[in-house]
Amino acid sequence: MILFLISCTGEEPTYGDITSRDEVDVIEEPATEPSEETGVIDTADSAEPIVTTEEMTFRAPLMTCAQIQKRTMTMTRMIPGGLNASGESEAEFFNEIHRLPLSSAEIEYSQTEGLNDCIFSIALPEPNIDELTEVTLMENGEEVSLGVQWAFYYPATFVQEVVDCQTLTLSENNSAKVSCVSSYDTPLTPDPTTEVSNAAVVAGDIYDWGSDVLPVYVQGDIQGAFGDLGFERGWNLAQFAQGEMVLVEPIDRLNQLKQVVFDNRGFLPRYKVNGRGSISAEADFGEEFSVDLLPAHWLISDTTVETGVSMYVQDSEVSWSIEVWGHPNTEQFFGLSVPMDSPYYQQWKSEVDVAVFVPLVFSGVPSMYNSGVPEPGDDIDVTDVRLGAVCKDSSTLAFTFLREAKRPSEVYWYSLMGNNPGWYAQYGTDGDPSTWRMVLENTDISSSYTYMSLAIGNSCQVPEGWQ
Repeated sequence: MILFLISCTGEEPTYGDITSRDEVDVIEEPATEPSEETGVIDTADSAEPIVTTEEMTFRAPLMTCAQIQKRTMTMTRMIPGGLNASGESEAEFFNEIHRLPLSSAEIEYSQTEGLNDCIFSIALPEPNIDELTEVTLMENGEEVSLGVQWAFYYPATFVQEVVDCQTLTLSENNSAKVSCVSSYDTPLTPDPTTEVSNAAVVAGDIYDWGSDVLPVYVQGDIQGAFGDLGFERGWNLAQFAQGEMVLVEPIDRLNQLKQVVFDNRGFLPRYKVNGRGSISAEADFGEEFSVDLLPAHWLISDTTVETGVSMYVQDSEVSWSIEVWGHPNTEQFFGLSVPMDSPYYQQWKSEVDVAVFVPLVFSGVPSMYNSGVPEPGDDIDVTDVRLGAVCKDSSTLAFTFLREAKRPSEVYWYSLMGNNPGWYAQYGTDGDPSTWRMVLENTDISSSYTYMSLAIGNSCQVPEGWQ
């Protein structure tokens, strides 16, 4: 097996921890933007490059052109990679080299006859020589240069998002308790001004799509094993699966990659989840008890952070359900407020910023539906006695919100993980980060609950740090 290694031809910037530890409101990007009209092909026979116009074509099968035009497409220089054993992306992201509002008059839109899809093309940016990296292979334990250089660019789109969640009045025709709707508009992130690696969009904007097909510019003497991959000099398209290259086609002879699919469903946040559970026969919480979400910040004695958004519905004496919805406030995310050496950071850290809440049982009036109308109950107070916790298979439960993608590396990470941003349930042992994992979601279409078989009772004790 031949392993290709990548070494840089020029001096590269230094990259730190790409776990998102802060919310960035304004970014600064490159002062000069490469031409979006041309590509450069270097030839072995001439010192002068041949300038050509190359395009990459996209098709959105489930979006109208009006919806597409609300987005801005960026291309960020990167080196692809998969997930390591810790679930972290090994890809490297550098500077944004191209930005194009998809509402631009220079883009021609069309659709397939009889379908409500959207097809459009964009010109590939002109690569700079310092963007190219040397391709080497490992031979007998030594790196050998192939005389070939390449550069990968990651296409992604960002958009402005507004989320509206409402509790609903139940009726025979409406059994859903919560409805969350997202609306989208032209993003607000300004054009690049200075070169920043893996830059974030402003608050309110999110990345809602990233491509698994990357434009790759190649120059040099292509032969041997490298040539067998399918690359030719100039622009190529390469398709990736789980960070591994699975298909290469030169851009002047495209077949399977003639139209790159633009499908953003896997990147849109989910703003509501719910669960259903039972109460152990031995449990005695009194006549009234409630469940509320305790912010992880309270576990490190920061009670200035307000509690989460939740509704508890007590269906009967032995059955209950919990609804979790909405978007956490900025201060509820880990950001810089939860130290990296905290055991809670270690338990729930992620490559995107995360907000964590633990559902606890306490004495109080539960939120419930009375004749189909939601009635808010008591919120947990710092002085309330915790009667119990919520468990799955005798492990303690927590609800985590993975923040929407704010950087190119984050939307790429979501594609590797196969997860959407938004709410998830995790379970494990408090104080043992290695035990925490995602709860398997319910796939039974006859039940509307995301999570099933949760429990409250004596088998699920409140961890000492949560009291």
